[in-house]
Amino acid sequence: MNITIHRNHNSCLTKYTQNFKKMNIESIGTWAGEVYKALEETDTKVLGLKQIKKATKLKKDELMAAFGWLGREGKIVITTEDEDIVVKLV
Repeated sequence: MNITIHRNHNSCLTKYTQNFKKMNIESIGTWAGEVYKALEETDTKVLGLKQIKKATKLKKDELMAAFGWLGREGKIVITTEDEDIVVKLV
């Protein structure tokens, strides 16, 4: 995917594309490790989205990528409870 950015255009687009470039296999794997560690450190091995976000300091899109990674590996189960996303370590 090629994105051309002109310096005088919307800074929001520039910020978006800079973040997009950071999302690669290596960074997603790192984020997945942070989520896994946060879940592993709890007694119940279960955390809500807000708790994981607070523990890892990751952004929502980074968390979703990490969840995809861990889900694909069969390491987590994602459910909802009272309108919150709940993640359980398997």
